[in-house]
Amino acid sequence: MPLVVTALVGTWAVGNRERATAPLVGRVAVATTAVLAVVAVVAVAVPMVHPPNPDHFQRDAAHFWGTPVTDPQLKASARLGRGLRARGVDTVFIVRKDAGFLYLRTGTRNPLPFDIVERSDLGGDDEAGVIRRLAAGEAEWVCVRKPGSGGRSDKGLIPSHLERWIRTHLEFVAELARCELYRAPAGSRTGPRAWPDGSHSTGVSASS
Repeated sequence: MPLVVTALVGTWAVGNRERATAPLVGRVAVATTAVLAVVAVVAVAVPMVHPPNPDHFQRDAAHFWGTPVTDPQLKASARLGRGLRARGVDTVFIVRKDAGFLYLRTGTRNPLPFDIVERSDLGGDDEAGVIRRLAAGEAEWVCVRKPGSGGRSDKGLIPSHLERWIRTHLEFVAELARCELYRAPAGSRTGPRAWPDGSHSTGVSASS
């Protein structure tokens, strides 16, 4: 809002610069802009340098320089990273809307082109397209959010069919911080080859 108000004042000053009061208008515009600029800087900078609760925020976390990250987020993502490393997992598909944050914090790689796993970000094929990729074996490890976790989200954006398919078709390995770890069954035919007639359904239509 300070930036919007500054723009409005500047526009007003330019529109009135030809009037007799131009010098006064100019001085008012400059003073107002300066004050609002200071307010904008303070409003952004102070919470970053001195957050309301210093114990609750940490600045300059890896990959998030200058961005306040809550202490619970740091601790949980660190536990997730340790849990994945302990199992030799360095490439994993994380089924959470904050997957991108977790890849950066855990140092893992994403085998699929989705790092915000909500229905609005899964492409034209929606959940069915992701399920086909998993069925084809494109991700050996999958970590899906725990039921009821993942922060507030529009229920219509939650990939519930995808989550259910993972829990039904992959092998549960462990409950980790932030998500439950699953693995494609060793030696199993998870792709179209598993269904001789090629007609096996993923349980999700392309239009769902």
